Amino acid sequence: MKGPRLFFVLLCIFILPLVAYAQAPERTEEFVYATTQFNGSGYRSALVPPQAGTIYLIAGVQNILAPRRTQLYYWPITNRYLADWAVENKLVEGQLEIFQYGKKIALIELSDYIVQSDSSDTEEANALYIGEATQAAYVHFQELQKKYRDDLYAYYQAQDVYRKQVDEIVRNAVQSGKTVSEADFPKSPTPVPPLSLFSREVAQGYALSLPVGTYTIQMRLPDGSIPHASRKTLVTFEKMQDGVAYTIVPQSRWTKPESSSQPEGVIYTPRGTTLYLQPFRQSQYNDFYYTHMADPQDQSGRKDRTRWVPFEPYQDATLRLEVPNLAVRKIPLEAYFVQQLPGSGLGYEVVKFDPASMPEPSFEGYKLELTADNAECHIQLVNAKGELIAGSGRQIRVLYTDRAWSLYALSALPLLIGVGMIIERRRRIRKIKVDE
Repeated sequence: MKGPRLFFVLLCIFILPLVAYAQAPERTEEFVYATTQFNGSGYRSALVPPQAGTIYLIAGVQNILAPRRTQLYYWPITNRYLADWAVENKLVEGQLEIFQYGKKIALIELSDYIVQSDSSDTEEANALYIGEATQAAYVHFQELQKKYRDDLYAYYQAQDVYRKQVDEIVRNAVQSGKTVSEADFPKSPTPVPPLSLFSREVAQGYALSLPVGTYTIQMRLPDGSIPHASRKTLVTFEKMQDGVAYTIVPQSRWTKPESSSQPEGVIYTPRGTTLYLQPFRQSQYNDFYYTHMADPQDQSGRKDRTRWVPFEPYQDATLRLEVPNLAVRKIPLEAYFVQQLPGSGLGYEVVKFDPASMPEPSFEGYKLELTADNAECHIQLVNAKGELIAGSGRQIRVLYTDRAWSLYALSALPLLIGVGMIIERRRRIRKIKVDE
């Protein structure tokens, strides 16, 4: 009997810890805030757990706070609190009270809202609709959806008719032995462009837009009670300045682009390099505030630092190239295609995009060829009105890497002098010994 008992004991020792680790994390019902905040370009969502005592939002724009009750659990792998929305997701109804310096300054009622994004509209890629405008925006989206489905169905039917007509023409030509030309075939149906508008479902929350400052918020339930977890500090901040960031795509290694975000900064590159510059709109924010707005559980931000946040590509502009003693050049934004070189090698080349022979462009950018003639130059974007765009200026400096040997020689000079001094010292010591 000792053998089976010992086996059972050993089995419990090794198996039970594995079962314990395989158990799901403990979930508890908690009051949380779900934010739909404007991040400088569009709207994003974040979870504010009870452990986060402060909410950060950009000032002067509409943001949404949605108080909810959900099943919250701690996930040690990422060191974060997560919400199990599938198990519980209840909106907490009531009124949102806002205080500043101990005085109530606002009482906000619950309202409908919806967020929509349009990929074809770079000016208003994301839009927030609140109150009465919510339903109209959602109905408009549903109408566009229905029209898209109807157009797509009609396109597939036309495609079916087109294929049958082509098959009939080819069959008749084979039977009769006649030669047919492209003009004998019907025109193929025009494909339906994809629906560019995306919409979330209509939801409810508390819409607020506040000036820069520090506030206190809390929920007032219909019975007059205040959930303790609803009391939060609210900090609203604003951007420091706007600018333009560049993604720098070297022709020799287009898969590893660099970036330049500092206005009037310097871009260094070897001589003979071809660069493709892609501009993006960017704004500068306090690093701590912006990081905690995007993710209230992220502790990496610092109050003594700022950060540039890039957004959508900058369109409708030309690149102004200034080279000392040369005329100013304007470089247009063009599309380029990366194609594989024939042969067994893994090479490629970047060529100008040709819509007739290429499927779609690989990227768009301003082509800048750097030689000895433009070793020191300055670039800046110019808008459609001919005005210089603030924050888009950069200095370009060409590095003469073929002259690096002179730097190595200069750095080795002290070493050579030291070796010479050691040799001379030993020679003198030997001479003294011989004389003795």
